[in-house]
Amino acid sequence: MKQIRTYARRAGMMLISTLLAALVIAPHALAALAIAEYDVPTSGSEAYYITVGPDGNMWFTEYTGNKIGKITTSGVITEYDIPTSGASPVGITAGPDGNLWFTEGNGDKIGKITPSGVITEYDIPTSNAGPWGITAGPDGNMWFTEMLAGASKIGKITPTGVITEYALPNGIEPTGITAGPDGNMWFTEESDYIGKITTTGVITEYNIGTANRLDITAGPDGNLWFTELLNNKIDKITPGGSMSQYTIPSGAYAWGITTGPDDNIWFTEPTTGKLGSITPSGIVTEESLSNSGSQPIELITGPDNNIWFTESFANKIGALSGVPVANHNSSTTPGTSGSGNNQTSGPAAPDTGFGVPARDPLVGLLAAASLLSTAAGLAIAYRHRSSWHLIFRSRS
Repeated sequence: MKQIRTYARRAGMMLISTLLAALVIAPHALAALAIAEYDVPTSGSEAYYITVGPDGNMWFTEYTGNKIGKITTSGVITEYDIPTSGASPVGITAGPDGNLWFTEGNGDKIGKITPSGVITEYDIPTSNAGPWGITAGPDGNMWFTEMLAGASKIGKITPTGVITEYALPNGIEPTGITAGPDGNMWFTEESDYIGKITTTGVITEYNIGTANRLDITAGPDGNLWFTELLNNKIDKITPGGSMSQYTIPSGAYAWGITTGPDDNIWFTEPTTGKLGSITPSGIVTEESLSNSGSQPIELITGPDNNIWFTESFANKIGALSGVPVANHNSSTTPGTSGSGNNQTSGPAAPDTGFGVPARDPLVGLLAAASLLSTAAGLAIAYRHRSSWHLIFRSRS
């Protein structure tokens, strides 16, 4: 019996040694996560929302610069002036007509820009509407939110520019909007509600008891995921209205949200200068940017499987590369932004318990190594990111 224990101990130590040797290689594998940043040409432009265009480029709004920007996967940026002065563009998304559609928060207009840069604007019937998020609906129209309290409506615009508006029955100040897996448009509100609207204009609202929800996206698990800006949470709601909430460990405020190439939900943390991800089971991981005061606002998965994001304060466009790509047969559809970034993809990857999908064998090995080393009483783990500081930056 003693000999068996000795062999078992030796075998265990050999396994731990092998796994710890893998940890030496681990930083190179995990360091595949890299961030590139590109300066927006117009100084102080405040890059805001971002989406993937039909031309394979990323398109974004410049809130203060009053422009629409385009960035290629190689980082070349082109800007286009919006005809209306002080329009303050916010949300942007690709339409079924091959153009990009955007909201003008101060201009009370919906704009359309062709891939070649030709802009057309359409007046919203309600004055002081404050249009914010926008998404493409399954009916071939564009759906948007009117967030100012005096409006508090959901709008629909046809490809030819005909606008219809629907008043909210209970809540106020809708912000993000996305197309849901049930064929409805789902939207967030600054009040205590999450809402959905059918393509015929019937609105249902769910009172979830907390305010300050901002952006929303359709997840690969068939649910809707959204951010709570001031409550440090990522929330999930089923098409039937059942809610789940997950606290962000660092206590950060969350803004933009989208599905990543790994089938996890990714979000921005403007107050900490980080990007976060959450698995369908609710495990949160955070990734620091080079500048903690960069204020990342919105993000989208690009055609290159990088996560592209805007940095409002730093006035840059960033790209996070090296995120594992989920292995499934269904293709990924470019998402939308300022609307929640809806993407269609296959089943979510099993989670290792470390916020990383288990499809990558090396990542699975590293997770096992971390668990074994903990059991052996060794102070070694690759999940060192949990020690990040919380840094707040207030803007004057």
